[in-house]
Amino acid sequence: MGNDVGRNDPCPCGSGKKYKYCCLPKEEEERSRGVKRDGPFDGIGSDEGNDNEEWWGRFEDFKELELEDKFSFFYDNYQDPEQVSGDFALEMLDSLLLESSRVERWEDYLTLDERIRENREDLVQDSRYWLSRGKFLSLIWSGRTLENEELRELSQDFAQDPEVLSPAFWAFIFREGSEKQVDFLHRTNVLLHENDDLMMEQQERVCDIGIEAEIYRYLSGKKTETGKDISLRSVFKRMNEYYEDLNREHLVELIKILGGKKSFGWKAGNTLQVTPKESQMTLFDVKIQDIDPGSVEESRENYTLLGDQFHRFLHEEKSVLWARGRMARNGLVRYVLRRVDGNFQGIEAKETTPPHVLIPSPETFRASIDDSMLLIDPRYYQAIAPYLYVGHWLQFLVEQSLIDRQQKTEALQRLENLKDEYREFYQEKCPDPQIIEALHNWPEVK
Repeated sequence: MGNDVGRNDPCPCGSGKKYKYCCLPKEEEERSRGVKRDGPFDGIGSDEGNDNEEWWGRFEDFKELELEDKFSFFYDNYQDPEQVSGDFALEMLDSLLLESSRVERWEDYLTLDERIRENREDLVQDSRYWLSRGKFLSLIWSGRTLENEELRELSQDFAQDPEVLSPAFWAFIFREGSEKQVDFLHRTNVLLHENDDLMMEQQERVCDIGIEAEIYRYLSGKKTETGKDISLRSVFKRMNEYYEDLNREHLVELIKILGGKKSFGWKAGNTLQVTPKESQMTLFDVKIQDIDPGSVEESRENYTLLGDQFHRFLHEEKSVLWARGRMARNGLVRYVLRRVDGNFQGIEAKETTPPHVLIPSPETFRASIDDSMLLIDPRYYQAIAPYLYVGHWLQFLVEQSLIDRQQKTEALQRLENLKDEYREFYQEKCPDPQIIEALHNWPEVK
């Protein structure tokens, strides 16, 4: 594809879509798999006609250098567009980001990022969002608290290109408490809806986590800037700014469960059955009909309720951040429902009734996690959270009398073989120190 086609330009194929939402993902997938194309691709070719093979040969040489030499090479050449241009520059920066992060040299990368912004206006203009991703990942992985101006910049850039900024966005969500997330997500949601070119799915992901972040802040007992308690009525008002037609009864039910005002006893048979415990408390005097499972479909709703109760267990008993617990909860419930529906292949997937369906097996659990590792838009944080907290999930099931301790021990022994595999993968692709440490300590994740 010629270097005159920008990511936000109409796709040359004539589909009417933007290049980044049409042919670009396919071309990036080909490139990541080492497929050669006929001629220079976006941003790499120069007037002298350097072809794909020549540039990638130089990049292969670059990858063989030691980290110090990589930084030196970039500093020696980055100001010359003929030497460091387009995708060639981005590939080198991505390599520097990952390698410097593995040895915790984020300041070195951030210094380089500043130099590029000062001296390479063309790269900043053409590749702003790729540069932004590297910058924010370095800031977040190093443990720095993002300032308000940095949060606004992350919101603005993510709203313009969620595909590229997704790793930085979810790294922030994975690590931050609910108080700082609320305003960040609210602002990001507004900006996303101003961008008419985005897919509905990208907007809905932020809406969902934004609505729940409002609940988490309320349950955490946060106060307004004037020192007043946040009222549930004001929470619903802010939620309606995400979706106007929210199911209030469903949200009241969720708040009751997450807030410990309602809990359930469980019974495993052909379906997962629930019996509400005594002394339930209500909010707004709203009476929610208790679910009496008489069918498989109603039992599916009970797995969701079980997941909500596990979410509260993670936060209250294990001190897991609400949003991080949400990722673990969603991944585990999604996995269990796929087991119930018989969507996995192999011997391990044949048991589709509780309690067996509640106990992850290596074959099916790996398949579920790998589904989130999309080549173009890998969801690193959503993918690994269920595995990080599967030990807590099994402990929760023991406390609910759905499995026994022996089943928990045997399940963890079988799943332990995945630990080194995922630790090696994340060291290579997403070296967030918090993930690496959690995998090192697994299943005792703190």
